[in-house]
Amino acid sequence: LKTTQTNWDNLDSILYEEFITATEEWRLESKFQYKYDDMNKTIQYAAYFRDNEAKCWVNLWKDDYINDANGYMIQSVLSLWDTTSGEWKLRNMQTYINNGDGKMLSYIYHYWSDLKGEWVYMMRGEFILNEDGNTSDDIFFGWDISDSAWVNQYKDEFSYDAKGNLIESTGYSWISAPSQWNPETRYSYEWDENGNN
Repeated sequence: LKTTQTNWDNLDSILYEEFITATEEWRLESKFQYKYDDMNKTIQYAAYFRDNEAKCWVNLWKDDYINDANGYMIQSVLSLWDTTSGEWKLRNMQTYINNGDGKMLSYIYHYWSDLKGEWVYMMRGEFILNEDGNTSDDIFFGWDISDSAWVNQYKDEFSYDAKGNLIESTGYSWISAPSQWNPETRYSYEWDENGNN
């Protein structure tokens, strides 16, 4: 499937409309808006729905991002708008560790516990890069609340051709007994002379 790329840098917002056949008019339904820091890195991505009777935008959800000094994202926090309280409610958070080139080495996914009033671990991912900077392996862990420990869940292995194009990926799931990785899926990729798949 060949694709084309669009430069989305500094995109301010996206408006979504639906065509109403009865009135033969376009009606605003939702809006997605971006905010940027001084380095033109995204610091917020938010969604709104349109209250067409009140003629105003209403909060839905927002993602707030923190970037390091090099402009690489190190944290994202998703909040949902509570119409009853009129306040943002924390939902989940991801923290990232990148290498000097901005390639992700690991991330941790947390969810917000209203009961505990704190972030709780849920999933962790680690990524191994080859000498060309491509991911050769990834492995994902789930958080075992009872043992307070990370537990293997699944992993992928990737192979590339001499041009750095992905040619094969194999997925494995973890079997606790007898403590081994079990192969489950495999994808093969073919590329044309222009590097398109």
